[in-house]
Amino acid sequence: MAEPRAPFEQALAAAGLTLERPAMTVLATLQLAGQPLRVGEIAARMQVVGLHVTRHVNGLEKRGLLTRLADDFSGHLPTLGDESR
Repeated sequence: MAEPRAPFEQALAAAGLTLERPAMTVLATLQLAGQPLRVGEIAARMQVVGLHVTRHVNGLEKRGLLTRLADDFSGHLPTLGDESR
């Protein structure tokens, strides 16, 4: 028996998008923050290690769902891309 999908997963499927749940959580974390966040801050809010977030940020950026803003401290800040809004 297939597991019922959450509404956001149904919406993604209807739009023809497929994302892993952690990638969706990265996007949701940025949306809720309302501002760009450092990878370490995203990781802290998700309660995971930074490398886990970096992998998903890289994939989301390749798909145009995230962009990175220049930052003097870390070199870049992930933020929602135009396709995510």
